[in-house]
Amino acid sequence: GRQLFLAKGCITCHYNSRAADRNEYWTIDIGAPDLSNYSSHPEVLLIRLKDPVAAKSDTKMPDLGLKETEIEALIAFINSK
Repeated sequence: GRQLFLAKGCITCHYNSRAADRNEYWTIDIGAPDLSNYSSHPEVLLIRLKDPVAAKSDTKMPDLGLKETEIEALIAFINSK
C-alpha cells in the first residue's frame, strides 16, 4: 500500500507520514486532508478510491483507475497505524 500511495501520486495531494518524510516529497496544498493519522471504514474508502466523483461530486480527486487489489492495499495502508 505504501508503494502504491507513492507510485499512484496520492502523496501529491495527501501527506502521510507513514509514506514519506516531508523532506522527501512535496505535497501541494489544495485542501486535501493529511492522512497521517486518518482512518475510515473500509467501505467508505473503497467508494472514494473506486469512483471519487460518485463519492463526492465536487471532489478534486482524480479517478486513478485502480484495480481491486490496489484499492485493498491502499485501504490497508491508509488504515494502518
